This record gives sequence, structure tokens and C-alpha cells, in this order.
Amino acid sequence: MAARIRHAVLAVTVLAASACGGTAEPAAPSPSPTTATASPTPSPTPSSTPSPTPSPTPSPTASPTPSPTPSPTPIAVETSEPQPAPAATPIITIDDFAFDVPATVDAGAEIEVRNDDSLLHTITATDGAFDEQAPRGATLTITAPSAPGTYDFFCQLHSGMSAVLTVG
Repeated sequence: MAARIRHAVLAVTVLAASACGGTAEPAAPSPSPTTATASPTPSPTPSSTPSPTPSPTPSPTASPTPSPTPSPTPIAVETSEPQPAPAATPIITIDDFAFDVPATVDAGAEIEVRNDDSLLHTITATDGAFDEQAPRGATLTITAPSAPGTYDFFCQLHSGMSAVLTVG
């Protein structure tokens, strides 16, 4: 019976120690008298440290989802037929006492004439379709004849300068 009482006292001590935050190491055994008397176990004294109060867990806040930027809706444009790209302006170049002429030009087309020579020249058609002076370093514009064909032209100032313009 004494062993039971010792075991009960030990259990109460362990429980009391763990409730107070102490260690649960058993105390050294005391000599047991032949008659066991149970002494009251002191109740644990309250701790001076307050127990923490649970703080509320913050709930996640939803961040605004960016809305997509609307893209413009393409507008269909109807065309009767594809338009050809504008033709490059034909160029007649005067350089080193010679005419450099494009292979053909459209009837009535504007033709750019560039005098890259260091002297004044003329561009004169033998049939009189055009007759212009081209000062040195200048650029001017002439209009091709409206009728298809070949047109001979020359420089009035330099007899060795002549060429043919083909209008298609």
C-alpha cells in the first residue's frame, strides 16, 4: 500500500510541476514510515506571467486584377481591285557629256532630268516635243510625249551629245 501512495504522490507532483512549467523530474525518495499518511499536496501558485491572448489571423485581401486594355477592332475596307504601287519617277542623268536614259517611260509621265556635269546643257527633242536648259548641278522636270514611240533628243550646246527616249 505504501508503494501505491508513493506512486500517487509522485504522479501528483509530476502533474503539478508540468502545470507550472517546471520539469517533471521525480524527487528523491523519502524514507517511508510503516504507516503512510498522505499529506496534502500544495496547489500550484499562479504564474505572474500572463498567458498570451490569441490574436486574430489576418484574412488575405484580394488585390484588384488588372483588366485587359481593349484593342481596337479592325475595320474592313472594301476595294474594287488592288491599286498598283506608284511607279518611280524616271530619271535622265547628264554626266560626263552623255545622257543616261531609262529603258522606257509611260506616255505623259513626269521625267526628272539631273545635270551632274559641270557645264550647262540642253535637252532638246528633234521633233520639238521638249526643249529645256539644264544648268550645271540642277534638277528639272519635263513631261514625256503623250503618244507612244521613240523620240530622239540632243544637247544644242554640245554636238556629240544625243540619245533616244522610248515612250511605251
